[in-house]
Amino acid sequence: MSFELMPPAVDLSNHALALSISGNTIPVTPPALPAATKQDKVHQSTFHHQGIPTPNEAHIVDVPADPESMHVPDPAPYSPLENFHDPNLDTSPPVFSRRPPITPVLVPEYRFCSRDRIIKPPRTHHCRACGTCVLKYDHHCPWVGHCVGAYNHKFFVNFVQWAWILSFWMFSTVLGLNIKSRATSSPSEINPQHIVLLALTALFGLFCFLMFLTHLQLIMLNQTSVESLGFRSMQEREQDDLARMHRWYECGAKKRTRERWDKEWGRIGKEGNLWWLGSRRANWESVMGKNVWWWFLPVGRGLEDGVNFPTNPRFDNQGRWRRRNEWPSDLR
Repeated sequence: MSFELMPPAVDLSNHALALSISGNTIPVTPPALPAATKQDKVHQSTFHHQGIPTPNEAHIVDVPADPESMHVPDPAPYSPLENFHDPNLDTSPPVFSRRPPITPVLVPEYRFCSRDRIIKPPRTHHCRACGTCVLKYDHHCPWVGHCVGAYNHKFFVNFVQWAWILSFWMFSTVLGLNIKSRATSSPSEINPQHIVLLALTALFGLFCFLMFLTHLQLIMLNQTSVESLGFRSMQEREQDDLARMHRWYECGAKKRTRERWDKEWGRIGKEGNLWWLGSRRANWESVMGKNVWWWFLPVGRGLEDGVNFPTNPRFDNQGRWRRRNEWPSDLR
């Protein structure tokens, strides 16, 4: 078998083609094709250069030949697009950037409650358990029987504060009395009620202590539990981006990339917080009040009314985080 690459089709109205097979000439007159025989068959197929057909396409003709004179022509010309490699091609890892939320949270259309059919004030959320919208919604607490929000957040913090103090005091006194009684008198069986009391006070005290630390941090950042979930989601998304940009052991490169993002945008929980008041002290006083005694006693109230909140000037008037070069000049 021999394969010949025939030239593009031309006007054959006044020409005749001849096909040479082992020294014999077979005339071919277009448009009729020569009749196929048992020994000679002609197969045509269109050859598309780079996959793009053209009006005058070349044809490959499969012509049987003497097995002794089998000839394989040179391969088709090498396509420059195959196995293309540019030595100047940048093979560095993909570069990601910080992607803050672009939802205009201060626009009334994005604060409409479909259940209560009202436009909610900023930081207000609908509680399914209570069936109403709660100002500065933090969470629904079964201990107090309703939600924790703008008007009772301070008292909830005072509650868990004194709860963990009372629990640890009870745990320490019961444990101390049992140790002292066993040291001064003959060993006796421990009262089962004391064991239950120790277990409950330890568990309840630890839970209240962790709850108090959590809300202590949230108040100093001027965040609610719901809002902190959004910041956590953004931090997790950045962790995924850093994992794609750098290998797992390139801790220094990850840190430099995060610092570059902070230099461009600011920190996520602080400059990137719409309700950040500029300092931890200002955030704390907005909830717990300015009187130091109010910080420990369930009296007084904070500086917020639950409806109007001062916004971070690093955000635009629709509540979207801006880059550092767009901040007011005194904040850059």
